[in-house]
Amino acid sequence: MMAARSPAERLRMASRMFDMGRTLLRAGLKKRNKTLNEKQLRLQVFLRLYGDDFTGSEIRRIVSSLISRRELDRECRQRVPSGSLSLRL
Repeated sequence: MMAARSPAERLRMASRMFDMGRTLLRAGLKKRNKTLNEKQLRLQVFLRLYGDDFTGSEIRRIVSSLISRRELDRECRQRVPSGSLSLRL
């Protein structure tokens, strides 16, 4: 099925699949924690999708634009096991 499609069609399909996966992830996070605000939700989505791809300092730099320092410290401590990353600001 995929091989018969043009490269542009395959790219569109992959993009749609990624968007659907992100939509399902957001819905699942919202369902599990109804108190997440939009910034916290964006942080959780980022950590789920890309948290293993960056160092602690890179994560801090990237998410600083998503969430306040106090919220960042609290949220990252909940998401990242102690000792695996140093996320102190």
